[in-house]
Amino acid sequence: MKDIRLKMTFVLASIVVFFVLMGIGGNIDYTDHVIQRMDYDEYNGIKQLLTDSNGKAPSDSEIVHWWTEHHDR
Repeated sequence: MKDIRLKMTFVLASIVVFFVLMGIGGNIDYTDHVIQRMDYDEYNGIKQLLTDSNGKAPSDSEIVHWWTEHHDR
């Protein structure tokens, strides 16, 4: 009985890890796709706009989220 529970726990944990990794991969793919659609000047302008006062540049993901919220379709 204990062996079956252990196997079921392993299978369920593997399924959860699989879907988490698929979500992360999908987010990375989406970020790359949106950045490829952007104009070079537009990307640099958003990056400069989102750079904080300490000079810390935003991540590509932050740039994409800002662009998708403010971009005219």
